[in-house]
Amino acid sequence: MSSFLNTKERIKMARDGDEVILSELLEENKPLVKSIVKRFLDRGADFEDLMQIGMIGLIKAIRGFDFNYDTVLSTYAVPMIYGEIRRFLRDDGMIKVSREIKRQAMEINRFQEHFEQTHGRSPTIFEVTEELKITEEEAVFALSAIQPVSPLTFESEDGDEFELPIGIDTVEENIEKFALVQAIEKLKKEDRELIVLRYFRGLTQQQTAKVLNMSQVKVSRKEKKICAILKSLLE
Repeated sequence: MSSFLNTKERIKMARDGDEVILSELLEENKPLVKSIVKRFLDRGADFEDLMQIGMIGLIKAIRGFDFNYDTVLSTYAVPMIYGEIRRFLRDDGMIKVSREIKRQAMEINRFQEHFEQTHGRSPTIFEVTEELKITEEEAVFALSAIQPVSPLTFESEDGDEFELPIGIDTVEENIEKFALVQAIEKLKKEDRELIVLRYFRGLTQQQTAKVLNMSQVKVSRKEKKICAILKSLLE
């Protein structure tokens, strides 16, 4: 516990402007950033570029560390690092939810349910990793695929905002919706709006054509093309 408290004190010092402590924390957690960056190397991005982006996420995690959570910095930082890299790569295409992540997510969910029934509480990250023999980073990464997916907010050409509702029914469906949200986010703005209008707001092709100021024929052609893209990304 003393080392945990010491880390908290160092985080506070870094947040208060101690650049030496900040540099130490960054260096100590650099292997974590590297391990996350490796997940994205098959997307053609430069390793050093991704490391720089990942380190930005780590700095944000240090600056924004919530002391109310009984967790270590590395666990808190993983979603921040992942989020920064994902935003950096969002125009390059879909970041797929791999079969391995899906498998880990399902195993974690089953373990959580069993643990809660037998212990009357949720397991800690450490207990999850001990049981499933995976790292903290793998656990947090997999858990991000089974957390409730927030609705996406889009802005139409006339400036009006509307949400893409994502309902959660089962863990399996949630994982697939996690992938679907990522895929839709990667579409061009006009293509994204077309899909939302057609499949989530229930507009006909003619109504969609009017909203997007294009012909119904063009809407039909674009819709087929976009659906083919989404299908390939989700396979």
